[in-house]
Amino acid sequence: MNDIDLAELRRLYLAGENVIEYLRRQSEVPAESSQIIELAYDLQAGSYRKNTERNLGKALNQTREFAQFIGRYISPKQSLLDVGSGELTSLTLILNHLERIVENVYAVDVSWSRLWQGRKFFNQYIHRKDQSVNTVSSNMMKLPFPTKSIDVTISTHALEPNRGHLNSILLELYRVTRSYCVFFEPSYERNYERGRRRMDKHGYIRGLEESISSLGGELLDVNPIVNVWNELNPTHCY
Repeated sequence: MNDIDLAELRRLYLAGENVIEYLRRQSEVPAESSQIIELAYDLQAGSYRKNTERNLGKALNQTREFAQFIGRYISPKQSLLDVGSGELTSLTLILNHLERIVENVYAVDVSWSRLWQGRKFFNQYIHRKDQSVNTVSSNMMKLPFPTKSIDVTISTHALEPNRGHLNSILLELYRVTRSYCVFFEPSYERNYERGRRRMDKHGYIRGLEESISSLGGELLDVNPIVNVWNELNPTHCY
């Protein structure tokens, strides 16, 4: 990646500019590079936590809906992996909504700074004080887990910015997962035209259903999520 003026990057971020788009224009590496995503997320560390706290009611409604789907596939003695956990905002609230404590929970994100913010969010908002989470800084395409060591893997808009790497990520998730993957991701094909243009602009994934099946997964169901943050980016449960 070309040398980046961090002061300029910070100025653009504070001015409300799209930092990932700026980095893609400035960089010689592919637009979907994890380097770009990691740098942008490090810069934004803390913002997701604050946004969730400002909109806690909306976050609670959405994660309650997420937990209803996840609860069908996870049992207390099993292991749960959340990839692209960010600041653990969704994961923490999902764990609160599940009927029972899940003993082995792992949160993975490429940004150590976001995970650090996430630990603070988790400690403040987790209801069950004996619920624990293990945080791991790692790229989703090379996870530090043995093959078939995780019972259930979930994502909440973590696959979203990885259009060029979707298949590689899915194969790695298939490798580590023993039973089920539950993805809460935007649907390009089920979106409106305006929403698809937005997803194209940001390099968001497309063809998730086709990729899931073509890479050897069995797609059990696709359900629209009622409580979405942005109608131009409709979440579906895969």
